[in-house]
Amino acid sequence: MTVLVGKQGNVAKAINQQTTSLNHACLTRVFMKNIMLRAGNVRLSVLDVNDVLKAVKSAYLSMQPRTYKKMRDNAEMNQMSKSNLLTDLAKRLVDFFKNNKINNQADFDEWHKGVCGWFLPELNNVLNKSGYCGALYGKAQKIVNVAFKNLYMFDDADLYEDKFKLCHFIIDSANLKWYNSFANSKYSNAWSDMTDVDYSNIQNNIRNYLNSNNNYPSVPFYAEFYVWSDYYKW
Repeated sequence: MTVLVGKQGNVAKAINQQTTSLNHACLTRVFMKNIMLRAGNVRLSVLDVNDVLKAVKSAYLSMQPRTYKKMRDNAEMNQMSKSNLLTDLAKRLVDFFKNNKINNQADFDEWHKGVCGWFLPELNNVLNKSGYCGALYGKAQKIVNVAFKNLYMFDDADLYEDKFKLCHFIIDSANLKWYNSFANSKYSNAWSDMTDVDYSNIQNNIRNYLNSNNNYPSVPFYAEFYVWSDYYKW
């Protein structure tokens, strides 16, 4: 397969370890264009809260905040609340990379559920100030999972490969299209309306599928780069 080049090296290194017939040299190029976080020769570290916050802010856009138009009202208060929330999430992500107790999939799954369980009511508290309510689990998983995908482009990400291997498969409309192509039980709701139970079931089904299928890397976090490239229409 074509070797990915440039700053895409982390993705190339991981995926080249897998046996696959896919050829997506364009995939990381498109990905990097969408989430480019670097400025000049500045190095980005997963242990620096300010750097990680850049990844979180980029991931926030993937939650489709454009649907929250009323947040423009009383913008100063709403922006402060949102900024504090995103900074707190960035701190939790840094803590994850520093935490030596998260060493296996079960540990990560528990940590991930805890972070989403914390983030969701905090997000709703921010949205309630603008008259919105009821954001569901799908929103929380999206920002957390996309943030990790962004962080995988950071300069020191290769030092934490074992941690990234535990990360989840992003659930969005494009990836759900792929999921429904093989799932015995199709998921018909919007990704943003997903409950924690639905999310957990889908993650487990994806793991089982990738372990029995050679079309994609067996590690869900790596496979998502390819699935996204296959099913996202740009």
